Amino acid sequence: SPWILRRHYRRYKAVQDEQTVTLTDEGVRFEGAGGVSDLRWSRVYRWRSNNDYVLIYLMPRLYHLVPRRVADQGFDIAALEAALARHVGLAR
Repeated sequence: SPWILRRHYRRYKAVQDEQTVTLTDEGVRFEGAGGVSDLRWSRVYRWRSNNDYVLIYLMPRLYHLVPRRVADQGFDIAALEAALARHVGLAR
């Protein structure tokens, strides 16, 4: 829920670190100061989105948050959502 996202963002500094997101054939790659994470489609539990974010869940309470504003930097959010729908299923 939105209030949990806001609370996590304020509370946990690692969430605030800058990351690079790359869409690959196998999944999504996240790169940041803490390292690299290759998330394969088969490991995605579910996903959901709203006007501000795309959440990619690894477990019921563990997720990667992709802000829609990354589209301003050239990331194709529509392609991410299409790939998630194709490989994982519809957003819930």
